[in-house]
Amino acid sequence: MSNFLVFLRKEIMELVRTKKLLGLAAVFLFFAFTSPVLARYMTEFIALLVPADEALQFLIPDPVWTDSYAQFYGNIAQIGTITIILLFMGVITSERQRGTADLVLTKGLSHWSFVCSKFAVISAAIKLTMLASIGVVFLYTFILFDTAGSALHVFLGACVYIIFLLLVAALTVFASAIAKSNVIAAMIGFFGFLFILLVSAIPRAGDLLPGNLSARAMEITVDGYFHSHLIWNLLISLGLTILLLLLTIWVLRRQEGE
Repeated sequence: MSNFLVFLRKEIMELVRTKKLLGLAAVFLFFAFTSPVLARYMTEFIALLVPADEALQFLIPDPVWTDSYAQFYGNIAQIGTITIILLFMGVITSERQRGTADLVLTKGLSHWSFVCSKFAVISAAIKLTMLASIGVVFLYTFILFDTAGSALHVFLGACVYIIFLLLVAALTVFASAIAKSNVIAAMIGFFGFLFILLVSAIPRAGDLLPGNLSARAMEITVDGYFHSHLIWNLLISLGLTILLLLLTIWVLRRQEGE
């Protein structure tokens, strides 16, 4: 346990020193600030561009407060998740290239502590950033629309989506363990993320898979509606996260034995 805490402290310091936390926060908070503004003023912006096209203006619905959350989750589901993959694609490959991974593993640090300390720090960064960002969205939406929904529902919706982001983080850690370079790790992480989204689009069976957690988070946020398949989405997402971490530990042990 003492080795785990020491390595955990080292991972926290590295997260701050490499400015990965700053980069993650910058992307998430950028969308947190801009999403409500785009939702509120997009109609006026388009009207300025095409003032004479009354037919087009007629087709544009009046903005509502739920558009802020739709904009935010839409951006995070794409650019936010890709940012996580790019920021942490070298979490293990970089350690191996520098030789520090072999050094700490031969000095008594277990593979479990090595992997879990990295995932714990990445998870903490994601949780902190996501909760801070959704708080900004809530506040800014209230300022622009005079209403922002239930604070409890907004918080619970964010917690649901955090479960999916943790799955993406576990996928990134696994990709970094099996890849020989950061570029390959990023490609594996990206295609793995794409695969999760594609299989979640399968009729009926896909409704139970993690790729639908963005939609579930939106349902909770705007309506306080908990979908009947939500528990399956969460359990499968958590199960895959644990499985990916176990596979990462197994891969590292196999590589050390070669």
